[in-house]
Amino acid sequence: MVLGKATQNTAMRRGLAQRSRALLPLPLPKIATLAGWARAVGIEEFCLPHFAGFTMEDIWVALSVLAINATAGYGRVGHDERPSTAQASALRAIREGVKRVLPEDLDLPRSSADAEKELASRYLTYTGEEVPKMQVLRLSQAQPALPPESHGGSIDATSLVSADTKWFLEHPEESLLSEIPQKAKLQAKVHVKDDEALELFSLLVKRKICDWIPDSEVLQVNGQQVLSGMFAVGKGTLLEDGSEVQLS
Repeated sequence: MVLGKATQNTAMRRGLAQRSRALLPLPLPKIATLAGWARAVGIEEFCLPHFAGFTMEDIWVALSVLAINATAGYGRVGHDERPSTAQASALRAIREGVKRVLPEDLDLPRSSADAEKELASRYLTYTGEEVPKMQVLRLSQAQPALPPESHGGSIDATSLVSADTKWFLEHPEESLLSEIPQKAKLQAKVHVKDDEALELFSLLVKRKICDWIPDSEVLQVNGQQVLSGMFAVGKGTLLEDGSEVQLS
């Protein structure tokens, strides 16, 4: 695109012969200049972030103009001539359209220590997803992220799935393995501050996220209760004391 290699000659030119200067192809002085620079350096230097000095807005304007020129039958051209009045108006309209759909450039000034601290608090999964590290749940940090008492914190999933899936949700015993692997871990740890556990659990029940069930109703396999774990991840919002709001 930058060097303007082979032009397409299969489309018809649409300029009007009676006009002294057709609207198309639209000029792109910056792209023409960039093409000259590109020919004078190697690929490694050209790929350096600071080389071109273009903003995201400039790049998208250039791509839009090149696409319009190619559609009109002029291939990937980047004329460096001064735009006519009509062309200047068209270029302004394209740039305004780009501005409406592009987010503003985001600059996050940070020191090496800040960056190291942020990276230390996150890790990547096997699929490449970035996730926050686990935190121990604290009542004061988890409460601000909970739904209000007037709104239910859970929904009936059986109303959102197909009939077959609904049947398995209503009959979980049918999904059990006939033989349990010898080293299967059937319990997960609940990471909650010890002296706040009961108060936090009561709050989760009050906000309609959890419910109390008798110990006798907990599924047991090979004499072990099958239990889920619980932990917190940071939400990125800080409380007045500097601690982070937690999602459980």
